[in-house]
Amino acid sequence: MRSDEYNCSIDIAHTREEIYETPGSLPKWEKSDINNDLLRRDITINAICIEILSSGLSIIDNLEGIKDIKNKKIRLLHDNSLIDDPTRLYRSIRYKSRFSFDFEEQTKQLMESAISGIKNISQFRKNNEIIKIINEENPEYIFNCIQDNKILLDLFPKNFLNKLAYIDKDFWRKSELHTKIFFSLFDSNVKFVNDFINSLNYSKKEKKLINELLDLKNSIINKSFIDDFVDRELVSNIYHCL
Repeated sequence: MRSDEYNCSIDIAHTREEIYETPGSLPKWEKSDINNDLLRRDITINAICIEILSSGLSIIDNLEGIKDIKNKKIRLLHDNSLIDDPTRLYRSIRYKSRFSFDFEEQTKQLMESAISGIKNISQFRKNNEIIKIINEENPEYIFNCIQDNKILLDLFPKNFLNKLAYIDKDFWRKSELHTKIFFSLFDSNVKFVNDFINSLNYSKKEKKLINELLDLKNSIINKSFIDDFVDRELVSNIYHCL
């Protein structure tokens, strides 16, 4: 459910517990109570809830998520969290970067040992998480996180986001998703970019927009004629990245 007034979306779901039959598979679930629901989550700061009572509101924080917020820590809930669902690697990176938190030491070790498990999820699920990262308000924080933790490089395309420093921040923030994808994969070849967008089931229109950007980049490299109607700010940012 989307609230335009508060610029947020609200998911409504049963409290539940989940079972992962194989690593990386989508879970089977059944209804359960709130305590089991919180235990199935990824990190402690995502395992806090407010109980609405006739007498008022009550915070349920059995897993000490508030403590980790105060200490600015990203902490996994259990040792098999990333084995069950490797996409949690990407979510942990997003939250660390978004809030300028640090990985708790055991969490960092679990992340390093779980990276090879990314092969257990589909390209769609993997690339969909990468799209969420591209859409973060400050993707440069994600880039810095990856560079500071080199082992995380295996989770992303080669040279992912490596041109951010050359792109005007205002231009990036107002750009549409297809433009952000183009710049995020700037040093990737055409086949890789097309395989990436094909894995996400994008529309023909969206694919065309990205391929037009690839053609524009090629025209600039080859010093070919560029039509006057092409966005000069876009052209300028492509030049800066070359």
